[in-house]
Amino acid sequence: MDLILQLKDEHRRILRIFETIREIVGSDRLGAADLAAYFRELKEVLSSHLDVENKLLYPRFETAKPPELKKMGKVFSSEMVKIADDVRAFFDEYQDKELSLLGKSNKFRNALLEIFNKVNKRIRVEEDILFPAYERYF
Repeated sequence: MDLILQLKDEHRRILRIFETIREIVGSDRLGAADLAAYFRELKEVLSSHLDVENKLLYPRFETAKPPELKKMGKVFSSEMVKIADDVRAFFDEYQDKELSLLGKSNKFRNALLEIFNKVNKRIRVEEDILFPAYERYF
């Protein structure tokens, strides 16, 4: 499968999982077991996605001939390191908590919304700027 198509598919999956988690937390329509399953799935998908980007996407920009592409790759890569650190910190903070209580926690809801907004914004920027540059030059 084409790398960009794969990454876009993963983006859609990530956003669907986030939305499902937000629905569970917001409505209590499913139990803690459901929340735990989606939480694990989100962690796995995000980790895998970040790994693919770090191994297959950003290195291509490091070897790009036009200097602006090389610079773009460095900027995106360094920004992604910060986002990845934030995502890991979020999961470290909440993965061992009693998930039945998390849905009622304002701190968790705010942290979830913050991570969702960061990831969502990053997805939009990648799909609007980085991926078209990749498709144009590689």
